[in-house]
Amino acid sequence: MSEKEKSMPPITRKASEEQQADIELAWEEQIYDKFGRPTLRNSHAVASDTDSHSLYLFGGRSKGGTNNHLMVLSINDKQRGWTLLDTSGDVPCPRKSSSLIYHDGYLYLFGGNYKEKCLDDFYKYDIKSRTWSQIIVKGKTPCARDRHTLTLINEEALVLFGGYANDEKEFLNDLWSFDIKSKTWTLQPEQGAVPSPRFRKAFQ
Repeated sequence: MSEKEKSMPPITRKASEEQQADIELAWEEQIYDKFGRPTLRNSHAVASDTDSHSLYLFGGRSKGGTNNHLMVLSINDKQRGWTLLDTSGDVPCPRKSSSLIYHDGYLYLFGGNYKEKCLDDFYKYDIKSRTWSQIIVKGKTPCARDRHTLTLINEEALVLFGGYANDEKEFLNDLWSFDIKSKTWTLQPEQGAVPSPRFRKAFQ
């Protein structure tokens, strides 16, 4: 060990009572078997509605391949459990590695991957009527991609970042915003310290 390393404070040390109070958090598994639950899967998309205490799950990949099932997990006091939602309208094709976000009674779904091909389609799901519709966008749009992020900003715009485009076989670091009212995408200019291209990351 070098002299510099010897002079460094130990990584583990006894925390004060105040510090212990701050970190007394732990994961707890929640079991909701009453109404069934999703099959084992990966690369699915999830969105939360904090007002109704609901968690929505779409698609993903399992032993049977990709799917386009939409499920909701209710965690309020009146009902707790998973429900497979009946859907109608212009239902998205099965996919994995898409993005899903909740806003004002709707779910927004962008992109993903089906049969190893990236997608650039954009959908909206009306939770009340349980109906899917494809969003017809004006002007330029983000390229087809998967494993990107989609985030709601100021209750009026969706922000999309990065991902992977297998048509071009490249990782992405472009930043797009979608105006919900005007239904238009805008490619944001690069400013400051731009993140390197990436996928499978968190963005909130």
